[in-house]
Amino acid sequence: MILQSAFHYYSHIILMIISIYPLLLACAKDLTIAKPGCVSTCGNVDIAYPFGMNDSNCYAHKFFEIECKNHKPYLATFNLEVTQIYVNVSTVEIKNPIYYSCQSKNAFINLTGSPYVYSQEYDKFMAIGCNKLGFLRSNGSKVGGCVSICDGDEAVGKVEFGNDGCHGRYCCETSLPMHVWEYNATIRDIIIGDGSESNTCSYAMIVSDAWLHSYGLGIQKLSNVENMIDVPAVLEWEIRYDMGINSTLSPSRACCDGSSLTSPSNTSSGFRCRCLDGYDGNPYIRGGCNAVASGKESGSKWAIIGTCI
Repeated sequence: MILQSAFHYYSHIILMIISIYPLLLACAKDLTIAKPGCVSTCGNVDIAYPFGMNDSNCYAHKFFEIECKNHKPYLATFNLEVTQIYVNVSTVEIKNPIYYSCQSKNAFINLTGSPYVYSQEYDKFMAIGCNKLGFLRSNGSKVGGCVSICDGDEAVGKVEFGNDGCHGRYCCETSLPMHVWEYNATIRDIIIGDGSESNTCSYAMIVSDAWLHSYGLGIQKLSNVENMIDVPAVLEWEIRYDMGINSTLSPSRACCDGSSLTSPSNTSSGFRCRCLDGYDGNPYIRGGCNAVASGKESGSKWAIIGTCI
């Protein structure tokens, strides 16, 4: 009887531990986003190392310094608002300003010399206008462009775009080349028909491809582009060899156990860390790569292969 009661008691304890283990794992993951003693959030955005705030010991280099203003994070060097940091794929999502042809002052962003480039994989260049050529300059040269046509002098800011993207009517889009360090958009008129030029305001931007095409959300919002200031865009980043960073982020020591070192395909000037297959988290700090849970149902098995401790 005593043995049976003890068995039931310890069975309940074991079941309780199993049921809360996923929560404990999640908590451990949250605790290893930033370096010890460093603030890990600004507003609703997680600030993962090599990014950091307040203290220079909390970020790897000045280019990774985050300034938290009114509960919103900004890349301090460029004063660009950050909406997400994806440390395991080395990207950061920012609010990228829209170019307006009808304004004398327009945004110009120069990332030259920094570890950032606009993402060829995750971004598009887009123009909106009536009989316009939109093109992008970077590094002193024209690196991309597209043509947008329409009938007459239409108010394109009120057009309901289709959810399948922009294919040259009212708006157009094209892929980015590699190594885009500058955001410098320009729009020119295309003379069609009677030779008259469109007097409506036109727009150009580098924009996140996922935001544009996921469920048509971005395209629908751009129907009201005349009232918008910015759009999401993705920057890729790396740890540059010429940063003069300390030995904790040298290629031989940067990537913790449970992660691997990779060379970016878009540049050859630095390196990145990745959590190994089956892991997720932050590969730049100890304890950052955690084994990913597997299973189809609540109460399914959780396997821990090993962590970066």
